[in-house]
Amino acid sequence: MIDALLAWAAGGFVTTSPLVKLGLLLLVNTDVSAEFTTLSYPSTRQSEVLVHEDFVDTMTLLDAEAKAANVKLRINQTFRVQNIPVKGAVVPPASKSQHLIGHAVDLNIVDGATVNLSSMFKTGKETAAAKAFVKAVKKKGVRWGGDFSPKDPPHFDDSVPPGSDAYNMAFYFAQNVYAARHPLREAV
Repeated sequence: MIDALLAWAAGGFVTTSPLVKLGLLLLVNTDVSAEFTTLSYPSTRQSEVLVHEDFVDTMTLLDAEAKAANVKLRINQTFRVQNIPVKGAVVPPASKSQHLIGHAVDLNIVDGATVNLSSMFKTGKETAAAKAFVKAVKKKGVRWGGDFSPKDPPHFDDSVPPGSDAYNMAFYFAQNVYAARHPLREAV
């Protein structure tokens, strides 16, 4: 697999990215937080985030479960560019992070006027609605960072095994195509 990627790069081949622009207007209970930084890429818009095309369904599921739990989601980060320091990280970023391939989101769960912060989850003081949301998405197969060690309550992902061919391919194409500033498709 690695040899194929190296040959691809040496041959000067170009491809599209697995990353897509997800317009938040498609998600009724999700928005970006004040801390969210929009990445710079061709045709950047403030009302969108970058995710792997296969993660769009997970984002849609998170949004639907937020609506069912009567909470709002405020995104802090989705896709992460390799070697750029992470601001406001709750835990040190993993070297094979799901964010690096667009398969993760860090977010806060807002229940009315209460923003459920990491400290609330770590001390068991999150709201009942936030707890119900987490339970519902975990039941549907979404991984929650509150189950990690160390705990990372803002984190949700669909776990592409680090080091697998799927992870390595997604990493190669997402990072390289983003760095090359290729236009990105819009999620539909």
